[in-house]
Amino acid sequence: MPVASDQMPVRVPEEAEYLEEQEEPESGRWRNLIAFWLLGLCNNYGYVVMLSAAHDILAQHDPNRHSQDGSGLVTDPGKRDCNYMSTGAILLADIIPSLLTKTVAPFFPLWVHFRMFLIILLSCLGFILVGASEVQWVAILGVVCTAFSSGLGEATLLSYMAFFKNKNVISTWSSGTGGAGFFGSLSYASLTALGLSPSTTLYVLLVVPALMSFSFWVILERPQLEDCESSTLPDSNSPDNEERVPLAFTNDSFSEKLKSIPPLFKYMIPLGLVYFFEYFINQGLFELIYFDNIFINHAEQYRWYQVDYQIGVFISRSSINLLQINAIWLLAILQVVPEKREFSMAITSLADALGITIAGFLAMPAHNYICGLPRHL
Repeated sequence: MPVASDQMPVRVPEEAEYLEEQEEPESGRWRNLIAFWLLGLCNNYGYVVMLSAAHDILAQHDPNRHSQDGSGLVTDPGKRDCNYMSTGAILLADIIPSLLTKTVAPFFPLWVHFRMFLIILLSCLGFILVGASEVQWVAILGVVCTAFSSGLGEATLLSYMAFFKNKNVISTWSSGTGGAGFFGSLSYASLTALGLSPSTTLYVLLVVPALMSFSFWVILERPQLEDCESSTLPDSNSPDNEERVPLAFTNDSFSEKLKSIPPLFKYMIPLGLVYFFEYFINQGLFELIYFDNIFINHAEQYRWYQVDYQIGVFISRSSINLLQINAIWLLAILQVVPEKREFSMAITSLADALGITIAGFLAMPAHNYICGLPRHL
């Protein structure tokens, strides 16, 4: 039996008791589901847009190119139409800051309002820097800002979900992140196809951070911590042990949190492998697949490849409540002991970032090798 001190034992709730919840008002339930869908959408939107714009960002600052629309760039018919740098470089700029953030964020207090302010500020800064960039390093810096925003947003909001009684916020968040892929790639491809420059398109998309702030501070009904059984433990100082203390203020030590990580490897490794293969193809090979003399040029083909890919992501991430699969490994994270759930949900999100990072590093030599091959191969 766990004890809070040498004198007084503390009763830890059983899993069934932990999941027991009071009936939520219908309006509040739907408001929170809508809010988390929009938060998932907005959090990943900038990340997706930067990947969709990767070819344009590199082409705009490529010294070997004289056009950024993808046309008239190859003078030697025996050579492939390639950027000097792989889009894997943009992928790394878009994921390494996110990986670092996801690594350290779970070890800090969940100051959710301060974090959300920082998330929205970084998102705005990312769009502005990439849109206004005159040199490549400024564009890369903008991508990095967007990545920090996305990584911090995911770590923060996944942890924050542990405080909500309605666990469907997880599936609506997942659907929203899938929607970010579809709507993010579609909006970028469509606006540029309508004649807007990549820079102007990025300025227009500043509406997304504004929507995120509205979703969090206006639509979302924040939980009363004293009423959230899923985010609390009994207070050992209360005579009847019914007073509860918010988990956000009963943090485990750093060493205790580290000991919680190895049991999560069985979930993290398969997740990381899926993202590795997915992004190696998406950012390592897509830019090298193009067709000559069709109605859209090379750069436009890359944008619409991203839309096609993100349609599949959106469908898969929106199917959690439609296709019920018993004992699916990803949902097993919900079986983590209650008092560890907030930390476990945040740290498991590292797996996708690790897989994507490895894919980005391997995409660059693969790009250079394929671009060096004769065009007829």
